[in-house]
Amino acid sequence: MSNLAIRETTRYRAGWAYLDTWQSIGRFTVEDKTEPDYGPDDHNIEEYHQRYMFIRVELDQPEPFERIRNAIRDEFSGSSCQHEYDCCGCWHRSCYDVWHLEENLWLARVGAGRNY
Repeated sequence: MSNLAIRETTRYRAGWAYLDTWQSIGRFTVEDKTEPDYGPDDHNIEEYHQRYMFIRVELDQPEPFERIRNAIRDEFSGSSCQHEYDCCGCWHRSCYDVWHLEENLWLARVGAGRNY
């Protein structure tokens, strides 16, 4: 299982997000995920795709759904890019939607694309 944490400060950009303050609220594991969906055109599968991920969460203590949702978004969004210019081609991820399905099972829609 991986650590599930809330990003409490947003002082730094994505590539330096590890320098922000984070609070651990528990652990998670991705139980299943769909195959990547490349969109209606399938014109450039190397540039963007999205998938749905089923995530099992184990909390250290009870948390409001909104905090869990934000922690999942923080975990599945961002980039490790540290370039000082735009359009570098580095991959970035965005967690667009998060749904609570039952007890400790969540569903997230995550997209990944290149910075062009």
